[in-house]
Amino acid sequence: MRTTIFIFLILIGSGCHNYQKEPSKKYVKQITSKYVDFDIETIVDVDCEIFEKQFIDRISTNVIIEPKRITEVLAQLKDLKPAGKEYYQHVDTRMKVELKYNSDSIETICISNFLVERNEKLFIRTDSLTRLLIK
Repeated sequence: MRTTIFIFLILIGSGCHNYQKEPSKKYVKQITSKYVDFDIETIVDVDCEIFEKQFIDRISTNVIIEPKRITEVLAQLKDLKPAGKEYYQHVDTRMKVELKYNSDSIETICISNFLVERNEKLFIRTDSLTRLLIK
């Protein structure tokens, strides 16, 4: 009888797991774009890391939190065509975009007159993407 009760208690205990909530799927919860006039000329190309320092007094900011607009921006980013590195070496930054994920990680995207740099890859910029990020 004791053996039966012991086995019964073990079975009940093994069924009571401490289930942790499954981590939610990673998604973008906010997009922040910092930008200047794309026609500003500079003596040297502006690297993404010094964008804010270079244009400190000229930067405009737009924050997107509406899910529909975030989805539109992400779709535009997904559809960008790759740029050949033989023609383009780097981005002369005029817009810096930060994708903030629900995990609080941030992805930075740099945009110039012609290019988008994302995850160390170059893509051809589209006017429709720029309009979505500025309005």
